[in-house]
Amino acid sequence: MKIRTLLSIALAAVALPSLSHGQLTNYSQNFEGLTQSNPDALGNDGWKVFGIVYDPTGSTELYDYAPACPCPAPNNSGAPAFSLITAGEGGPGQGAQGLVVFSDYQNGNHRDGTNNLIESIFFQEQTIALDDVNTYSFKFDAKAGDLASPSTAEAFVRVIDPADGSLVFDEVLDLTSLPVTWATYCLEIAIDGAFDEGFLLQFGFSNKACCDNPSGVQLDNISFGLPADPPGLEDYCQDFETLVQGDLDALGNDGWQVFGNQFDSGGAYVDGYGPFPAPNNPGAPAFSLITSGEGGPPQGTQGLVVFGDYNNTAQAAGGLNYTVEANTFQERVITNGDFGRYEFQFDAKRGDLAGASTAKAFIKILNPNAGFSLTTFKVIETDNLPVEWGTYTIVVDVDGNALAGQILQFGFLATTNNYEASGVQYDNVKFTKISSELGGLEAYAQNFEGLNAASGSALSDDGWTVFATVYTDATKTSTVYNYGTFVAPNGTGGFSNVTTGLGGGAQGDQGLETFSDYLNADHTNGSNRLLETNVFQEQLIGPTDSGTWQFQFDARAGDITGSSSALAFIKILDPASGFSLTEFLTVDTTNLPATWGTFSIEVAIDGAALKGQLLQFGFLTDASNNEPSAVEYDNINFGPVVTAPPLAIVDITRTGNQADITFQSEAGATYSLLSSTTLNGLGSFTPVAGQTAIPGTGGEVIASDTGASETFKAYVVQKNP
Repeated sequence: MKIRTLLSIALAAVALPSLSHGQLTNYSQNFEGLTQSNPDALGNDGWKVFGIVYDPTGSTELYDYAPACPCPAPNNSGAPAFSLITAGEGGPGQGAQGLVVFSDYQNGNHRDGTNNLIESIFFQEQTIALDDVNTYSFKFDAKAGDLASPSTAEAFVRVIDPADGSLVFDEVLDLTSLPVTWATYCLEIAIDGAFDEGFLLQFGFSNKACCDNPSGVQLDNISFGLPADPPGLEDYCQDFETLVQGDLDALGNDGWQVFGNQFDSGGAYVDGYGPFPAPNNPGAPAFSLITSGEGGPPQGTQGLVVFGDYNNTAQAAGGLNYTVEANTFQERVITNGDFGRYEFQFDAKRGDLAGASTAKAFIKILNPNAGFSLTTFKVIETDNLPVEWGTYTIVVDVDGNALAGQILQFGFLATTNNYEASGVQYDNVKFTKISSELGGLEAYAQNFEGLNAASGSALSDDGWTVFATVYTDATKTSTVYNYGTFVAPNGTGGFSNVTTGLGGGAQGDQGLETFSDYLNADHTNGSNRLLETNVFQEQLIGPTDSGTWQFQFDARAGDITGSSSALAFIKILDPASGFSLTEFLTVDTTNLPATWGTFSIEVAIDGAALKGQLLQFGFLTDASNNEPSAVEYDNINFGPVVTAPPLAIVDITRTGNQADITFQSEAGATYSLLSSTTLNGLGSFTPVAGQTAIPGTGGEVIASDTGASETFKAYVVQKNP
């Protein structure tokens, strides 16, 4: 959009005489409701036409159609001039009928040998009122018609002073070289009725042609008015069962888009391309396809597979050898009214992904006013999924007051090189608001087996963050500087690594190692400065969070030696008070044995008091002078402490020789039922046959004694070790 100023120079465009008296109103037309055979259909819809004839150079006006015109736009295929309603030219987004605009072929100058240039103008007109103050949009779909050189065409929106017919403002878009496929175009104009009251606003199309040369442009879905408020973060739910697998546009019509990013062989960003409607073309596989036969009962017959852009030849090893990141996603524009916590949920399983290909599910928030930089990027790595279906979720907090106008995307990406397989199967995709409050503590569990240990973003993709403070010395009384927060690295020599081969039976193959930031020069410059490095997960406490939460982990010694020290922690920080510590609970992990052990920290949460504060759980290291500081961690869990109900018999009933004993159980525990026929027979209880491994459920469980024939029998329920 241009900033409008009064024009005092001569212009090639010509102001049209006024026909309207009113104020700016919205206009919208898809041409489906107009009668194609009615010659007055376009004129009755408010469309007007006007003509201007120039010499063959186009520099000198010879005459115009005034005063007979402006006049109603014709729709006469028997005498084609200016415009016609068409049929059969539209795609799915345009419908059956549309509009074609072209030259006034009823003007004899087309055939009199003068080669005079005829400008044919097709337009709507409105009058600007005092209270018209806003940015207005002229939007339309267009594709190439039969226009051929030297004919030209353009769309326009213009402001005219009716006092003298002068052109105040003219915004144009060249339509001469349109593609043969439909696309949407838009012109915008800022109107201020305080200055423009009484001026005329015209929007429409014009072309210049001579000598009966073809000049047609196909148009549809024309609208003018205030841009509609974006719908905001609308819910989305798709199981893919109703999409037509054979329809190449099925995913694009459902709102899925794709975008590609290219990286050179050294990992440097080259460029991006898109967005485009998501393809569904098995004949030229790229980005996405609707699948069939991959689902279990919860997934149904059809689903979605996301993979690399195999139509991109830049990834060929013998050529540019680029790595291509292919994103397939839904997109929403955040509005002021969007506020709360949103959840992206999906089912997923491993597809044919192989080699060095990687895959992720994500929520992104991008700022279009800052070069589409990432405000938020939350992911789940999906390249190491099992072959069985599972359900996964990503949540994000959205404050529309701060993020209005930014773009939220949720979807999936695949990164490939040299056409390696990269498919991951997805289904039952949902995006919805789950809370009207920001924040809310979430349970977290990670055994690191599903992370890609070779990926530099393995830990950051899982939400790990780092922060460091440098002190003058080991007393930690004087801070030199801080740095962070940054995403947690993997394999760089600073802060953190995903390890392999260090676990015991309960830890598996992969784990987490934290240590000092050895990339910091203060380790080696002889300053004796102490580096405190933090590797952690962070969550925002919500108003409904309450109870006791536990941070549990396995740990053992790494290479930590000398004066280095380490600890695990839960911190609560108050952003409103300069991120001061509200709570700091720790377990010292400096002098752990070489064998694995399990440790935990608990914290009491009162959401009403702590709403908006940050809870961090993770690991801290103090080290200086390049001394080793690594500690190994695994099986990290964070969640609410569930208090086991007290073991108690709550009911005994007897029917014939069967006694049923109801007791309160603990989930995950097992129990034995013991009985005695001796009154006050402490110590004489014996196990009841078949009742020595009764599983607990967390609720009431019934144990049965089918040999209860005695007149008196006492029972005890015992929790098994």
